[in-house]
Amino acid sequence: MIKYRIDEALFQKSTGAEFTSNKGIHFRRLAVSGLKALHADVIEQSYSNKTLAHRLKGIVSACGLNDVASVCQKLELYDGVLNEKRTRTIISDMALNSICSLSI
Repeated sequence: MIKYRIDEALFQKSTGAEFTSNKGIHFRRLAVSGLKALHADVIEQSYSNKTLAHRLKGIVSACGLNDVASVCQKLELYDGVLNEKRTRTIISDMALNSICSLSI
């Protein structure tokens, strides 16, 4: 697993809470819950890769994970060109690594 760098200033700007505060911990738990649901959707293959990448980008952007959001943006942009199975693997891996990075 890779642990991503969290931009705590962006986290605070997005959520209005400091990363380590009680409110910040609450937001991180919500994000982890959303990421777990997204990972389940990746496994079930119930949504398109573009939709999954967009959902992941929304969650990680609010949590200060800029690098992951940037990759998600590329996945959305090049959705029709990239290998579908490989894209799902990338989304799944990024969701799991984001969960590890945000877990308390």
